Amino acid sequence: MQTPHHPHPPTTVDVRDMQVAHLAFRREFRLAPRAVQRVAESDRRQARRVAKHLKFLIRTLDHHHSGEDRLLWPKLHQRVAERFDLAVTSMEQQHETIHALLDDVSEQLPVWAARAGSESRDQLAGTLGRLSTVLNEHLTAEEEQILPLAARHLEAAEWQALERDGIDSLPKTQAALAFGMLMYEGDPEVTALMLHRAPAPARLLMPWLGPRAYARHARRIHGTATPVAGTTPGTGSAAMSSCEAVARRVYEDLWNDRRYDVADELFHPRFCSSAAPDLTGGAAKLAAIRGYHTTFPDLKITVDQLIAAADQVAVRWAITGTDTGGLRGRPATGRIVTTWGVDFLEFEDGRIIRDWVGTDWLGALIQLGITTDPWKNAAPGATSVHVESTPRSQPHRT
Repeated sequence: MQTPHHPHPPTTVDVRDMQVAHLAFRREFRLAPRAVQRVAESDRRQARRVAKHLKFLIRTLDHHHSGEDRLLWPKLHQRVAERFDLAVTSMEQQHETIHALLDDVSEQLPVWAARAGSESRDQLAGTLGRLSTVLNEHLTAEEEQILPLAARHLEAAEWQALERDGIDSLPKTQAALAFGMLMYEGDPEVTALMLHRAPAPARLLMPWLGPRAYARHARRIHGTATPVAGTTPGTGSAAMSSCEAVARRVYEDLWNDRRYDVADELFHPRFCSSAAPDLTGGAAKLAAIRGYHTTFPDLKITVDQLIAAADQVAVRWAITGTDTGGLRGRPATGRIVTTWGVDFLEFEDGRIIRDWVGTDWLGALIQLGITTDPWKNAAPGATSVHVESTPRSQPHRT
């Protein structure tokens, strides 16, 4: 998704880079509680990995705020009218509240990482949830009240000094990850402008390194290369992008990577499937997916086309797999099958609540040798053919 484009007249400073940074902070801190909750009890390796991620976020946000404390608030105190100065003071006070919560997270992190216990995990996730709420309120207020003041009262060189201060604070080994976080949802025009002011090696390499570094990192922390922050769905491009990201995770995380633990993140609790009429939510979809994985253990799915609307997504996909498990009780054939299908997904509250699936089952059955191609030896002008099918009294359910 992209940050809305707000052009600035020549007499103001372009502050959109701050909006891009805020978007990344919002997403990562909103995802943080879920990243912690995903870690199984006693899985200390993953706990240490997530703890390292959280330390990186804390350090980055802390420097971002300290840069504002040193380079932004003093200038605004000097230059804005008294009625606006109260807003600047409010921002400083909000920084203190946020940093108190960051201190709480920093204290709880090593306790949880040492043992990966469920009690310390839940405590940490709760603190991160409160931090995300407070941070989001602060960033919204800053965008509405402070950025317009900064655009009018600061010089371009002063604003860019604030930007450079944040970039220079990043360890060189984490620069690609940090920029990848910005690029993931950031306005491409703004990130290109930020790179234009960077040294030549960064200008050349970051557009390639950044997205890849973030995708690898997100897969380790969030279980997917395309995490969705779970914001309240709205209308327009933001909601559309959110639905598209959820849809892609179904094929990447569930079908290809067998990340069954994320099913409830993608499917609404009221989701139903004819493949498992007694189940709801993610479990209902998993009943069908696990069946395919049992028949075709090496199954891979490719998304050939995806079209998204505000609360609906249409997907055309192709599947390839080897029948080594046997289709619905039949003996395994060892044959490789390639077939295609179309899914229509309907969303509610950011998750899939209904799906309609159309699959080329005839093509799959022909490849498995279960039935014959009805058109292969048909005489010219023939109007009827015989196809092995399920009796009418027992309708075939997918």
